[in-house]
Amino acid sequence: MSRSTNGEAIAPRRPPSRWQRVLKWGGLLAGTAALSATGGAIGAGVGIALLLFGLVLSEEVLFAVAHLGLLAVFPEGPAAAQLTLVELGLVPVLVSPSLRSQTPVRLAAATVVLFAALGAVTWEAMTWLEEPLPVAGLLILICAAFAYGLHRYERVSLGLAGDVA
Repeated sequence: MSRSTNGEAIAPRRPPSRWQRVLKWGGLLAGTAALSATGGAIGAGVGIALLLFGLVLSEEVLFAVAHLGLLAVFPEGPAAAQLTLVELGLVPVLVSPSLRSQTPVRLAAATVVLFAALGAVTWEAMTWLEEPLPVAGLLILICAAFAYGLHRYERVSLGLAGDVA
């Protein structure tokens, strides 16, 4: 068992389950196929790079790297249909780490619902504002508010935050 910087024991990370590997690699293959179909040769190259990165990177980092790859494939920004196709292919990669939790079905469902909600807000904001910069700002604000809400919930549930009078 390894030790943290302050000397506390750290439990070893469990190896991925069969279903976690199926989701990760199935999502990577679907994302690669979507990138190849929508982005041609450059999309295929980015997809192959993602598959190689899949050997060494965690699922969360792979999801982020895939979005950086979208910038290489579509420097002007993807069309809504292209983005939707690639995102649907990558959702299993994002869901696969949830299978490590104590309640994998609930966490996977929450991940998919949150992903769909953020996608719907982004889609609607893009049709309303028609400019990517304000939409990106809105998405950042939503994610920051959600992250703060989770942080606050954790502090209150652990008894580390007092009541606000």
